[in-house]
Amino acid sequence: MKKTLLTFLFTMLFSATYLNAQVTRTWVFPSPVTTAVPGSTPFVSPGTAFLDTTVVDGLTLVPGTGITTFGVTAGSNVTFAADATVFTGNFKFGGAGFASTVTAAEMLSPTANFMPTQRYVSFPVAAGTTSVKAWFKTSSGGALRSLVCTDGVAWKTFVTTTTDAANQAIADQGILNASYTGGAGTLYLFSEAGANLYKIVVNGPALGLNNFELNAVNVFSNGKQINVLNVTSETQVNVYNMTGALVKSFATSSDSNFELLNSGLYIVNVNSAEGQKSVKVIVK
Repeated sequence: MKKTLLTFLFTMLFSATYLNAQVTRTWVFPSPVTTAVPGSTPFVSPGTAFLDTTVVDGLTLVPGTGITTFGVTAGSNVTFAADATVFTGNFKFGGAGFASTVTAAEMLSPTANFMPTQRYVSFPVAAGTTSVKAWFKTSSGGALRSLVCTDGVAWKTFVTTTTDAANQAIADQGILNASYTGGAGTLYLFSEAGANLYKIVVNGPALGLNNFELNAVNVFSNGKQINVLNVTSETQVNVYNMTGALVKSFATSSDSNFELLNSGLYIVNVNSAEGQKSVKVIVK
């Protein structure tokens, strides 16, 4: 399948925080809209599925061969009872993260094949300890659903929703809290059946998101001008202010420069087929 690089997934909101060599990365899935909202760019109309592997700000979304029910956008006003977090939309897995020849019980077993083959999202991690938190909900009221986090090799953890006839809406909600300690690699999230994903928060050392060949791309400021140099392939450039709002976005396949009128601290994210990285710049 071809790999497509996009600025945002429908109205996915992105934030990155750098503290003491730790990086916190957040992907939120708000309700689909057809007009721009602050800090986001619409991607597809409601009800559109992902048919190709797509990379969005470091999050890789893989539907799998012949899958037409992955990533369908949907509006959904939900408040999670466990922490009072409010969401307005979700990202639908649309089914299991493995072929029909594997049962859910087998996939959730400690001795099972750990690697999903379809309908999953993934992100790189650096060596050390990385925490993962994800909010999800069953796509069918009253049906048990599990959200699995794995390194695809030998580590796996998951959380499963519950059944409570007296308050099934709350029982259908689940929050995954995982802690991975190991070498650099990739972590995967998927479900053993239809489930809706609302938000992912990952914290770890560098997260593997800044260590790739895009290190050759040079991003720096000079007064109000931002320079993006040593560009060798089609590259998406996104500029965020410190509130997380997207203030400028464009694609380029050659060296570029542009001006920002307002003084302050910004994060410039450059993203190409080789990977991505974020650079802090000061506009005077």
